[in-house]
Order: sequence, then C-alpha cells, then structure tokens
Amino acid sequence: MRHPDTRAVALFAILVLLFWQATPAHAARVTARVPSGTIEVKLLSPGVTAVLDVLRPRHEQRLKASREETGVDRLEQEVRRARQEAERARQAFENARREAKAHAVSKIRVTVHKADVHISSESSIGEAEFFYTAFNESGLVVSDITYRPVVSGVVLPLTTPLTLEFIDPSNLLLGLGPQETITNQNKDPERLTFFLSDLSEGDRRKVSGAAPGDFSLKVEDMHFVARKGYKGQNKPMGIEEAYSSRLAPFSDAVQRAEAHRDALAQELARASQAYAAQTREGTERFRAQLKDLKAASVRAEGALDKKKSKAVFTDVPSGAYCVYAASADGRAAIKEVNVDSSRITVTIDRLGKDPFLP
Repeated sequence: MRHPDTRAVALFAILVLLFWQATPAHAARVTARVPSGTIEVKLLSPGVTAVLDVLRPRHEQRLKASREETGVDRLEQEVRRARQEAERARQAFENARREAKAHAVSKIRVTVHKADVHISSESSIGEAEFFYTAFNESGLVVSDITYRPVVSGVVLPLTTPLTLEFIDPSNLLLGLGPQETITNQNKDPERLTFFLSDLSEGDRRKVSGAAPGDFSLKVEDMHFVARKGYKGQNKPMGIEEAYSSRLAPFSDAVQRAEAHRDALAQELARASQAYAAQTREGTERFRAQLKDLKAASVRAEGALDKKKSKAVFTDVPSGAYCVYAASADGRAAIKEVNVDSSRITVTIDRLGKDPFLP
C-alpha cells in the first residue's frame, strides 16, 4: 500500500531537483544605470512582461464590454443626433420667426412728410424732428414700432432703437387697428438727438446737407395689443405671441426635439455613471493584480545610488531577468537582460508609464 504522503514527497523532490539544476555555478554583479529621479530599481522574473501582455488586454476588453453593456457608445451617438435635430428645429423656428417679423414690418407703412435736421459746429449733439403718417395693413392692432432714423442713407448712430407709440391724440387710446391711419401732422413733431462724435466726417457732411425729403425711418421691430385701450391697460405682445398660430408648428417641433434630447441626455448620464462605477471597480481589481504580480516577480532589489543614478545587484545567478526602474511620479521602465558573465551593465535611458499601474 502506497503511503499517502508519497505524492507530496515526490513533488518536493522534483522541485528541489529543478532548483538545483537552475542554480548556476557562479553569480554575477549587475549594474543598472537609470535616469535621474529614479527611486526604485529591482530585478524581476523574466516572464513578467509576458504576463503583463496578457493582463492588460484582458482589462481593456472588460472595460470595452462594460461600455457596450451600459450602452454608453450607443447613447452618445443618439444624444449627438438628438442635439443636431433640436438645433435644426430651433433654426427652423428662428427662420420662421424672422419671416413673420419681416411680414409684420412690411405691413406698417410710415411716411415722413417733413423733417428738419440740425447740426451745429458748436455742439457735439445733433437734433432732428419730423412729422409722419403710419398706415397699418396687417390684421392686428399695433401698439408701437421700434426704429432707427435714416438721413441721406446714413443710419443715425443711436445706442438703442427709438420707440414710436401709436396713441390717438383725440382719445389717448393706444393701438393702431387694421387698415387704420395715424399721424402727427399739424401737431407736435417727433424729436430725437444723436451724438455727432459717432458719425464719420463723410457721414456728417451727408447729414448736414440733407434735404427735408432725405429723412426716413428704418422699422426694426414692433409690438401688438389684443385691442385698443389706454396705455398699460393691455399687455403688449411680441412677434412670437402675436403670430403664435403661425409659429406654433415650429415651436412645437422645438419642444418635442428638445424634450427628446433631454430625455436621452438623462439616460446617457445614468449609463455613464454605471459605466464609471464598473470602471472604478474593474480598475481597482486590475491594480491589485498588478501589485500582486510585481511583488511575486521580484528576484532582487539593488542598492541605489541616487547621486550617480545607478543601482548595483551582487551575487546575481546567471539567467534571464527584467530590470525594473521607477520614479516617484509614476513613471517606470522594464528592460530585459541576460546575465551570462561575472559583470554586466544595463542602461535604461528614460522612464515612461509604469506598466504596473492601470
């Protein structure tokens, strides 16, 4: 009957035999020259690089699988398309809004009957006054327009556009109804001032020599009210509100596109959080594997002379090794070396990313 410990004894004998056969007849002195800043130099087992070549692709493959599992790549593409669609919808709305504004502006006809422009060489301010008649061809009640005065083709440089309110002087009601006319002829003229310093010399000459008929208004925007009333009685409306029925299909498209974009963005945020958590967990496992591999691979640690940037290993058995050098800032390098003589020198020129770090 075979003794139960025979197998263990046989295995131990084989290991001893292998160790004995691997023990060289002589040992060597290995000098490793390393870059400045190196704080650690070790001799590692020769197979450590092969193990690293297996572990790192596996780790990267796990991260890739996690990214596919959480759907991050797919959601990033969907969010990108949704953002583009929302931008197209917004642009279509802005185009429709500009068209509605241009249409509204075209329905207000303002005729300047008489204008006087005063420019004095002693003053830095120019003055103008004019009489006008406005006719509303739109189907809405217009409360006011914003405009810039134009003299001989020169737009007077005002900081902000001026506002011309349509208030009937007979009853003080605000609002110019459809197909109605309002005028300030035979009444007080509209007056405005502007800074001469904002005009070029050429424009100043044009404005100074302008004939009365060279004065006009450049209408830039307008506001509406639901019905005529005293000022402050009715809420003024801009283009979007006044032309809401015309712009509704475009604004609805914007709301749908932006809601879809936002929903996908939230889904992407959740997927990204899940992927980040799996990445942290997987990276920590990988970090532990690399740490254990490094510790198990150490065959000798050299006496490091930091001033001379070299490490010396004594009594190194002949055979294959890897010289590992590392700095405090996470840089390192591995270089394979074959020890086959009594003295050998290995040079590592530079350090890169530490292969034992994720």
